[in-house]
Amino acid sequence: MESSDFSREAFGDKALDTVNGDIELKNVRFAYRNKGYAPVPVIKNMDLHIPAGQSVALIGRSGCGKSTVLSLISRLYEPNGGTITLDGADISTLNQDTIRNSIGMVTQTPYLFSMSLRDNFRLVKNDVTDEEIVEVCKTACVHDDIMRLPDGYDTVIGEGGSMLSGGQRQRIALARALLRDYPVIMLDEATSALDNETQATIRDAIENMHGKRTVVMIAHRLSTVVNCERLFYLENGKVLVSGTHAELLERCPEYRRLYSEEASA
Repeated sequence: MESSDFSREAFGDKALDTVNGDIELKNVRFAYRNKGYAPVPVIKNMDLHIPAGQSVALIGRSGCGKSTVLSLISRLYEPNGGTITLDGADISTLNQDTIRNSIGMVTQTPYLFSMSLRDNFRLVKNDVTDEEIVEVCKTACVHDDIMRLPDGYDTVIGEGGSMLSGGQRQRIALARALLRDYPVIMLDEATSALDNETQATIRDAIENMHGKRTVVMIAHRLSTVVNCERLFYLENGKVLVSGTHAELLERCPEYRRLYSEEASA
């Protein structure tokens, strides 16, 4: 914590009263830097625009920079060049509350605490009502699973949610993000542990959020994201091509190969 090897997190002082969720990367560059080693460029002069209220996906081979883009947008990483804007404001000028209360991240391995499910939700919103909890859990397709637990929402789920399946933990994490009502929700492989039937239901839930919040997804299985309004195919740290699923099948041989490999697996 006291090491000087790592820079301290710093925010600006500008606040946005209302966030719509329009995100744009302009000529963004980023390299991983380890002491004693040459920088490893990951994002190279990337341009990318996500209009507010759209559901989009970042796709491409492993190591192409998808998760790095999410970390840059949420200011977990700082770009080495270029600008990232939220509703037209450079995110480096925004204060901590604006950033952290506007962007929610659901990861592949979300963490839950050894307390009841109801209390896990209260950590996110201390004045939450039972009705609000049930509503977001139904949207995230996990309410029925919870009702089958020994004590329903009052079930103590163990450290890290150990008594739940990976798919249940991911859906509860999505419900928590919905409960906070983030204008921007980012899903980093957050459906990886779901079976095909549940993935389809989650896909429907994401489509129902159209126009209400911006959703940025990374998914191992392309079947999860084919219905997104726009797909960005990343290669060598840049956006190679963007468009709908049908447009990428027609215009992008790399995407076509990736999709064919999944379909034949």
